[in-house]
Amino acid sequence: FHRLSLQVDIENKPKSLVLLLEANGDPRDQKNLQAKAYLELNQFPTSEPLRAATAFLLSGQESHINSEGEVSAKLWTETSVDKQGFDLAGQLNLQRLVLDINNQHIALDKFSSDLRGHWLRDGKWSLGLQSISALLANENIQNMNLIASSNGFRQSVQLRLDQLDLQKTHQLLERSGVLGKERLHQTLLTLQPEGILSNLEI
Repeated sequence: FHRLSLQVDIENKPKSLVLLLEANGDPRDQKNLQAKAYLELNQFPTSEPLRAATAFLLSGQESHINSEGEVSAKLWTETSVDKQGFDLAGQLNLQRLVLDINNQHIALDKFSSDLRGHWLRDGKWSLGLQSISALLANENIQNMNLIASSNGFRQSVQLRLDQLDLQKTHQLLERSGVLGKERLHQTLLTLQPEGILSNLEI
């Protein structure tokens, strides 16, 4: 049995980072190793944890996701039942999540989400962001569910949305400026999309 615990205090903030690792078995024998971990970030003052997690999932490929300000999170992970990887659950809160889309920066303020997912040793992974809430251009985004996944190392990332309100999404993107003033902007202004898309895959 192995146990490792770590606590980091930053800028007079006690327990800014808490990490607990526990394992039964020999780490060199992956088939018989049973491990679990708990990570807690309390108003962590940098976005480095998010950068590190994104770089790991994307196998070092360029990411279009960043964050600004403080990060708070509670994450639990443990060896999956078949011992082929790890299961993940937790909550994530970001002061600001920044997405780089169409050479525009979209800022989602007060971003929060429940997390559910898994990572396999062959590089396959899936991460569900459930009950997402955020502010975009002072408009509320509520109860959105998104799943990101990949079939292996350096493979493309697939995105799935449970539903997408076309009219509201168009209005939010228009206000944020991400559509610019070129052909896509003019096309959507002409079409004025309405309705709900369900089980959308990108």
